[in-house]
Amino acid sequence: MFVIDGHKKPGKAQISSDNQKIKAMLALGDYHVEQSYMEGYEQSMDTAMALAQKSEKLAQNIKSQKETGNTYLLYSKAYNYISDYDKSLAFSNKAIDIGKNIKDNTLLFYGNRTKFLAMRYVNAGITYDSITKGNLNVALSTKNNMLIGQAYEDCGLSLMYLGQGGNKEAIPCYETALLYYKKAGKGNLHFVYSQLAGLYSHFSEQEKALRCITNALAIAEKYNDRSYDMITLYTYGGVAYSVIDKWDKAIACYRKAYIASKLYIDYDIRLVTSMDLWSTLMRHDKKKEAQAVFEDMEQSYEKAGLSLQARALSDFISEYIEQHEDAK
Repeated sequence: MFVIDGHKKPGKAQISSDNQKIKAMLALGDYHVEQSYMEGYEQSMDTAMALAQKSEKLAQNIKSQKETGNTYLLYSKAYNYISDYDKSLAFSNKAIDIGKNIKDNTLLFYGNRTKFLAMRYVNAGITYDSITKGNLNVALSTKNNMLIGQAYEDCGLSLMYLGQGGNKEAIPCYETALLYYKKAGKGNLHFVYSQLAGLYSHFSEQEKALRCITNALAIAEKYNDRSYDMITLYTYGGVAYSVIDKWDKAIACYRKAYIASKLYIDYDIRLVTSMDLWSTLMRHDKKKEAQAVFEDMEQSYEKAGLSLQARALSDFISEYIEQHEDAK
């Protein structure tokens, strides 16, 4: 048996076993990254980083560029989640370089995708032309329906950023994403439907918006989804039902968005969802529930961003006047 640097060179069986270990560690690491936003899972990001380090070491030990690249994708996602966008971009670029070097378009696609997901927080206005449009061609070259669906979804999202949420060109991107996702057998399509609902509502196509949000809510209930995306979905539902004056359903959606937001360590979104629910409850004279929500608003306020604090102040003033708390 060959010996490298004083160690036995791993055989085929060992390499196969190590590849399976890497895949398991990366899947578990991705799960912990997702969990790290949730209350009670504050150590999950440390666990994800530790798994990434073990995966990287093992991948390099068996000299697998592909699995090294996949490990860099996990690093990129993890650093994105903790808002370290420089490191996120650096690791996505490393994955991209490996994908190009070994001519693996699936790795190249996901490298570009993690780069887009980080870049949207750095310079959202350039992501369509510089990343997602080109990455669609990479996805098409793989003939993989799931990847192509993801590519069209990313194009839709980047166009929304380009148009500050109101770019009509995003609609056909999301509609095409749905077609490819369905071909791939993907069932949990509620986030795509919710994005379409938001766009249709923005362009006053309320019938289409309502149809999309109805589909989204039905799918979400079927999958019992508790992900962060549910906050967006229920908020869009609240907006859609408000526009057509179905206020009981609107309140139910805003209430679910508010409850979902409390699962996560994100005080900005907690403040937003509580303001949405509080103002709707007040409008319909549900003051007892509104008061309980308002108390949560007060708790989230100081931990939220300054722009949201400014927006919240007008709600605070209205409530303090209602309560005759003139000093506040």
